[in-house]
Amino acid sequence: MTGPSTISASQWRLATRWFERAEGDIRIARAVVTHEPDTLWGAALHCQQAAEKISKGLLIACGIRPPRTHNIEALTELAALGALTGWYFTARYPSGVDESLSSLTDIRVAIDKIEGVRKEIESLAPKSGE
Repeated sequence: MTGPSTISASQWRLATRWFERAEGDIRIARAVVTHEPDTLWGAALHCQQAAEKISKGLLIACGIRPPRTHNIEALTELAALGALTGWYFTARYPSGVDESLSSLTDIRVAIDKIEGVRKEIESLAPKSGE
């Protein structure tokens, strides 16, 4: 990937749209954890989606067109988020194996990691005048 100094304002604007959608997924995941703890699969799905959108936004910010995939590892090497790829299929599609769903603690840790990565990415934003 290219360095932060090469991110154009237009690339950053498009990436920000992805980051905003990721923020929505994080809010939904938190709401599920708080108000619907019996449906943690929904929180897991939105954690995976937030990680995917942050990854795609980062690629866009760096001038790379992201592939159409739900595989976070294929999008970027953000190790803190890559483990969430499996959550997409486990959470989205009922397979009869509910014990493979993540725990409340796993969901909370994932939300914190996603938000941490998001804050680090924000530091890449072009400064005014660049």
